[in-house]
Amino acid sequence: NTPTAHTSKRMPQSTSVVIFPRKKAGEPQRNRKDVVLSIEVVQSLFNLPLPAAAGRVGLGGTAFKSACRKLGILRWPFPRASCNVRSPAVGHEGS
Repeated sequence: NTPTAHTSKRMPQSTSVVIFPRKKAGEPQRNRKDVVLSIEVVQSLFNLPLPAAAGRVGLGGTAFKSACRKLGILRWPFPRASCNVRSPAVGHEGS
């Protein structure tokens, strides 16, 4: 039971994307390797929150979101905690 992502029907979807990570502050040159993301790799991370998935592949959240959009994934499918769920008030009993 794999979650489905919201994908674009307008954008042409690539099968893989190459990301060139930027140099971090204090590094004399960019020593990091390029990151190649395929749709299969990204789909395997759907069970994680977006920041954790981005970290797993060695990218920041913004670069990872950009790569996902290029692959046709418009919204990260990880289920969010609902803010509308309320717990019963303490001290009040049901009638």
